[in-house]
Amino acid sequence: MIEVPANILVPFTYVAFDGSGAIQGAAAKPYKALLVGQKLSSGTAPAGQVLQVVSPTQAASMFGAGSLLHSQAVAHFRHNTGTTPVYAYAFADDGAWTAGGRQITVTGTATAAGTIHLYVAGDYIPVTVASGATATTVAVAIREAINAKVGLPFTAAGSASPITVTARNAGVWSLGAKIVLNYNPDQQTPAGLTIGAGDITGAAGFPTLDPLFAAMGEIQYDMIALPWRESGLLTALRLELESRWGPLRQNDGMAFLASPSAYATVLTEGQSLNSGHFNYFSSLGSPHGAWQWSAAVAGVAAQYTPIDQARPHQGLELIGLLPAQGGSQYDLFEQNALLGAGVSPYRRDANGAARITRLVTTYKTNAAGDADIAYRDVTSVFTLSYLRWDFKRHMEAKFARSKLAGDNANIGPASGAIVTPKIAKAEAVALFQAWERLGLVQDVEAFKAGLTVQIDPQEPTRLNFLMTPMLVNSLVVKAATIQFSLN
Repeated sequence: MIEVPANILVPFTYVAFDGSGAIQGAAAKPYKALLVGQKLSSGTAPAGQVLQVVSPTQAASMFGAGSLLHSQAVAHFRHNTGTTPVYAYAFADDGAWTAGGRQITVTGTATAAGTIHLYVAGDYIPVTVASGATATTVAVAIREAINAKVGLPFTAAGSASPITVTARNAGVWSLGAKIVLNYNPDQQTPAGLTIGAGDITGAAGFPTLDPLFAAMGEIQYDMIALPWRESGLLTALRLELESRWGPLRQNDGMAFLASPSAYATVLTEGQSLNSGHFNYFSSLGSPHGAWQWSAAVAGVAAQYTPIDQARPHQGLELIGLLPAQGGSQYDLFEQNALLGAGVSPYRRDANGAARITRLVTTYKTNAAGDADIAYRDVTSVFTLSYLRWDFKRHMEAKFARSKLAGDNANIGPASGAIVTPKIAKAEAVALFQAWERLGLVQDVEAFKAGLTVQIDPQEPTRLNFLMTPMLVNSLVVKAATIQFSLN
């Protein structure tokens, strides 16, 4: 009865509550997603702060309609429908950066009425054309249609062909986004007109991430979507995430990145990275920008990880993202090579939707340079993160302000909150069994056999655990042989 002092003399019935016995089994871990991007001056929220965002509409108000962050929020919230809170960190444009852009050229005169089927960074912009419309008339109509598209991260200018499409935010984030005509096979340009577009080019500039790291502090953001992939920036990000993952900080986070590069280039990009804290996604051939893909994949992880950390993401649809047209997709051998390089590809299904092939990290080799699969799958990393969080939570709640004694101590019932290695070991086994019921780990007997709990021989106030949980794996490959006979 440690809350009722032994020397109390006043008559009364003193009743205290002890909640340590209520700590049973595994708990639901709180998750947070973080979108990192850029704002416009029209946004009401300040740059340089981590702020919660609850919808794309709010993101438009906070960071400016058509800002990079607004576009990221649209892609993210299509997948993360509210189970995981979303936060955003905005950089302001630097005056030394340049905005990406592209010219759209129009030649000829329409000989029949029709519709120009234009896609700017994946957003569909139909432009109605009358028979007899000149190149200038059509160019102006395209300009007006682009500028009328709410939330589009690009604007158009020009009073005749060519018109210039320019990103609202400066910086390299827009590179590789496409301006596409006639994405679907049944779409075609009105007769008599020729229209040319292509990839966004000419952008330059990106931020340093130190202000972001400072603003994040020691708060854990589990899914972090970024629109940049420059090598110096990624090095700083990797070092920060490794530090946050370490035992002294335990603020785990997975960075979600995407690249629109061609196969050979993205293969090299993946091979140059080696981190269990990066998911590097290939958006090859998609009209949508890489910033939309990274935000969307982070949204998938934010939606499904809290439900089951170990369940794979393969086959899940990336809603609203257009895959490559026609045959501009990876074949089986290219997808396999990309996965081996730590790059996550997608596939186009029969209905034209983009679906995740497999979510892997860029981790491939250990510190000795040897091949290592320990942190290959995103699910493994999220499972380990959960196990550590739940173990820490459970032990801190169960043994708060406890005393530590050896297993052979003769402890009386009035000695107060006290723990021994044997008691702590039993708690670890009980917690493992709760994890096993969740489908995260397996083989409790092997866990018991490998579990050691000891008082540190040099620091008697320290209890050391060695735990060897066997994780439940993702089912990824099904291999079968059909041994048939002919009778």
